[in-house]
Amino acid sequence: MKRNRLFNKIISLSLIFALYFSMSASAFAELETDTESVNNETVSEEVKVEESATEMHSDESTEANEVATGNESVDNQQNMNADKQNQTASEPSNEGGVVEQVITPIVEEIKEAVNEIIGDEANSEESEEDQLEAEEDKALEEEEKTECEHELSYTSNKDGTHTVTCDNLEEGEEFEEYTESCEYNDEGVCIKCGYHKLPESILTYEDDEVIVTVSGAIPEKADLKVKPIKADSEDTAAEYTKVKEKLNGETELNDNINYGFVAYDICFVNQETSEEVEPNGDVTVKLEYKQAVLPIDVSGKDKVDVSVLHFNEQTDKIDNLTSEKKADLELDNNSALTKAEIVTDSFSTFVVTWVSTNNAKVILNIKNRDIDGNELAVGDGTKDLTGFGDEQAQLVNDLVEHIANHTFIEAKYNNQVFDEIKIEAYDVGYYYYRTTYYRVRIFNNDVEIATLDSGDSDNKLTVDIQAYYKEDSNLSVTKKATGVAATDTNTQYEFKLLDASGAPVANEGYSIDGTKYHTDANGIFKLKASQKAEFDALNEGEYKIIESAIISSDYNFENFVTKVYLGTDKVPKAEYAATYTGSREYEVTVTDASRPQVVFKNMLTYTYPVSKSDEQLSKFIKYNSNSDDYNLSLKYLPPDETVRTIIYGQEEDQVVTNKVVDIIMVIDVSSSMAGENIKYVKDATKAMVKVFESKPDVDAKWKILEFGTRASAGGWINTEDVYPEVSSIEIGSNIGTNYDAGLTLAQSEMAGARAGAERIVIFLTDGQPTFYLNNNGSVGGNGSSTTRTVYNESINAAKALTNCDAFYAVGMGLGYIDGINMYGITLLENLANAVPNAKTKEATNIKASEVGAKFSNLAGTISTTTTGEDEIHTVNYYASNVVITDYLSEYVDIKPNSEFYLSIMDGDAELQDIGKGKWDGLDGHIDANGAMTNAATYEVYDGDETIIVTATYDSAERKMVISFPDGYELDKRYSYGVTFKVVPSDLAYDTYLESGYNAIGDEGTDNVTAQTPTSSGKEGFRSNTKATADYTYKSNHYEKLFPHPVIQVYYKNVWEIYKTDGDGKAGVRLDGAQFLLKEAGDNPQSAYLGVSKGEEEGKITWDLKEDEAVPVEKTYMLTEVSAPTGYAKSGEYWEIALDADNKPTVTAYTPQGETTECESEVVRNKNVITYKFYYKNLLQAIELPNTGGTGTDNTNAIGFTFIMLSTYLFYKNKKKQKMA
Repeated sequence: MKRNRLFNKIISLSLIFALYFSMSASAFAELETDTESVNNETVSEEVKVEESATEMHSDESTEANEVATGNESVDNQQNMNADKQNQTASEPSNEGGVVEQVITPIVEEIKEAVNEIIGDEANSEESEEDQLEAEEDKALEEEEKTECEHELSYTSNKDGTHTVTCDNLEEGEEFEEYTESCEYNDEGVCIKCGYHKLPESILTYEDDEVIVTVSGAIPEKADLKVKPIKADSEDTAAEYTKVKEKLNGETELNDNINYGFVAYDICFVNQETSEEVEPNGDVTVKLEYKQAVLPIDVSGKDKVDVSVLHFNEQTDKIDNLTSEKKADLELDNNSALTKAEIVTDSFSTFVVTWVSTNNAKVILNIKNRDIDGNELAVGDGTKDLTGFGDEQAQLVNDLVEHIANHTFIEAKYNNQVFDEIKIEAYDVGYYYYRTTYYRVRIFNNDVEIATLDSGDSDNKLTVDIQAYYKEDSNLSVTKKATGVAATDTNTQYEFKLLDASGAPVANEGYSIDGTKYHTDANGIFKLKASQKAEFDALNEGEYKIIESAIISSDYNFENFVTKVYLGTDKVPKAEYAATYTGSREYEVTVTDASRPQVVFKNMLTYTYPVSKSDEQLSKFIKYNSNSDDYNLSLKYLPPDETVRTIIYGQEEDQVVTNKVVDIIMVIDVSSSMAGENIKYVKDATKAMVKVFESKPDVDAKWKILEFGTRASAGGWINTEDVYPEVSSIEIGSNIGTNYDAGLTLAQSEMAGARAGAERIVIFLTDGQPTFYLNNNGSVGGNGSSTTRTVYNESINAAKALTNCDAFYAVGMGLGYIDGINMYGITLLENLANAVPNAKTKEATNIKASEVGAKFSNLAGTISTTTTGEDEIHTVNYYASNVVITDYLSEYVDIKPNSEFYLSIMDGDAELQDIGKGKWDGLDGHIDANGAMTNAATYEVYDGDETIIVTATYDSAERKMVISFPDGYELDKRYSYGVTFKVVPSDLAYDTYLESGYNAIGDEGTDNVTAQTPTSSGKEGFRSNTKATADYTYKSNHYEKLFPHPVIQVYYKNVWEIYKTDGDGKAGVRLDGAQFLLKEAGDNPQSAYLGVSKGEEEGKITWDLKEDEAVPVEKTYMLTEVSAPTGYAKSGEYWEIALDADNKPTVTAYTPQGETTECESEVVRNKNVITYKFYYKNLLQAIELPNTGGTGTDNTNAIGFTFIMLSTYLFYKNKKKQKMA
């Protein structure tokens, strides 16, 4: 409360200041009347004073004396202003009095309030933090006070410490003296006691070879003693021997290793007792050699290790001070020692050791011989294998020499044939040095036949082998094949040999495995896989070798990629793709020095579609009855295909291993699968089985598992039994969908899969899950929708599929799932991703009709086996350069003042809804004249890029166009569509009235949301002349046509009756005539009164309520009740019959009941047909009496009577006025 009161008073004071100075400025302004400039100057000065005063008094923390000073400042300033006013005005300023009377009392009151608040707070309980701070401040004050009262003295102890005493003690006061370490400045002088720090002790030893210095914790009265231990000194020879024996006994150093050392016995000796003493702590021993020391010959060595060893007498161990980072050595380029620095806390013998080693070497010594064993004088015959570590294997083919005109046959070690050498390197690290040695292992067909070790000594391991060669023929042609064709002994490959002129080389001798053959008259010779044709007697010259045919029932050239090699080259000289249709050939030149060895390698190729989807073009329409217009939409789903080609590299001398797969097909048998869906599945299974049956290298076992409300499975069957079992599936009624049951049983059945087999699950469904399994095996779920519990249990079942290597989820037209707010494809993806150990996880959601293609693709993927030598090429084909155009027909117009928009979907999901794109606010607009004012766009998120798809309308050419960025590939399986509004054109209405409709709508052209189909198979007018999708696909250009929807015209019939004079439509329109429209018959149910209105051109308006109309499908009678003024009422009456569409049929009758003609016309405005009828009236005929006739007298008499009566009444009225 007091704070509030203080605050309020401060605010009040500020307000008073502001008001006061404002009033002062006004007062000055009133007094200053002579010149405007003076007035302005005064006001300006007063404002400055006000600002200054406000600043001085606005701070809540201002002390009272500061307030007073502020008042004095204000008073001084006011007096100065008053002096200025006295120069121009007659009345002096009295502001000083106001300050004394008003401001000062308020300031004093504020001071009292502040003091009161401070006092109250001082008496209140302080926080713990404030108390601590107060105590600390008090302690500091007392300490400062104590320090100020006591004068301390520092007396040096001459050992780096001093004693602290106090010389100024009062009587009875005590001070406990203490000792503390000296604090030195940069000059080494204590800043308190003045003690000079002693220089560090350094002891030195020097002889002809070395200078030894020791510094650090040297004991008092100690001398340094250093004794070099040398073999050639009588005094130390025995000690030298002991050092060497100790090194040989306690380290890895021995006489088989090239090593040397220098040793020193270093110690401290007491000057008085001559006894050896140890350092007081760490000392640093430095050795500086006058000439570099190297006690061994290290020339030609791979490695020299130098270490400092300490014979520690306290632990009776040898310490390696170098590895312990307690010794630093400086060596020259030859590993000679120039300086050493050792840190130790004990003395005894110090030894510097040198160890020089060579890594072992492996030398392959090759003797080249012909097949008869004679030595061939070619090549250097040796190969250094040192460095081939980490168990690297070397095939003997890669190690032997390449000898011109000779072919390597085999190699032998100790008369045993071998084909591989494996070298293992061992890097051995001892405590004092490191070295490397090798082990050589020799194999033949993976069987080890010999092992050789280099050992850990400095040596060279030589491996002697014999390499055998055969002299080459003039020309050899070898046939190789890969894949399953490598082991095919029935297929023959036909070759032609032509000379330089192109003529066949006929009847030329050649041999295959020693058997002699001859080419035929066409120069043809035949080989099987792995065979070689050797021509020994060809003349020198140029030749062409052509692989001309494959004689086989299983293969043709389309099954192979052919690569042509020369000799042992790794890079082919020529290569022909499987799709190549020309001749596969190679040209060679045969000379005595050049004897070509040509290899034709046919690499078996298997190409299969991983996925394939054809384009889909749909166009559909929906009639909006409330606005009498149409939503016209088109949608384009581009084609795409992923093709995988495997080029097998596995040759004939390698083992072809079959692929083993165990497949469980989990098939949905719920009631929704009845009809076409299960038929598609059966046909798809048949196609898939054919793919597997065409693969002799695939060993497949199958299990068919059916799931509905529950699940069941048969036994494991062979490929040929799969289709019969699937084709026997029958779909029952009232069966639900239980993913949980199907997947749980699949996991259980996987236990029966074969060891080593790839375990695959193909999960097929056409609906969302509606059931799940409880823990007790009962079924839960409502059977009609996917609840969150059903979804979770389905995912948990997928997570339990721990024995599955590949999982494929295939949905058949799953839509949006309301119960879990998820699209079907998302559900399937979540299901696949939940399978924990599967290396392959795929999910697709396709039409039921596309299941066949999907199963064939899966069959190709699953049944394909590859090796490390195979080449795998995957090619994705997408549509590009896509332009979609819809040309409107002459029977429709785009609706004025309408919008159009793009739709891009991933399956059933709009990209915007799943975060892959945006179309909100990007609609296109059509103005009142049917012209586009802005285009429709859609932002598609493609990785880090945003792709803009655009839809535009060209009113001149009457076309809607969807366009994409130049070169953009539609590499996602998205559908692209546009929707816009159209209305029938005038031509459509006119044509319909004249001749009716002229087209039939194509199938599938009704929007699925249309409650009443209006297009598919219906009569109407085509909405477009043509709609096309132009695109490039697989390097070809395509133009695909969309189907044709139709529109109908919907007329609104209106009938109107106009009142005219006798000239009818061309005559005068009459106002005020009344008509009765009454339902015909003896018991009329309704009747309406109508009045003709002149402002509406004589149209009769009926007394109907708002939104009320004359009922249709009835007949009415029309009669005139009263005629317009001046016209005779007509006795004519009309019969008006209204059909269901409000179209009138009028029959006019005379008063006598005879039919007569009535004038009418039909007017159309767009879809409104107005039937106009004209009801005529004649002018009324008036007969006046003849002159002198009897009628005039009566008329005259009556007229005079009225005149007299009027005169009397007028006179009487005037008289009354006068009297009044």
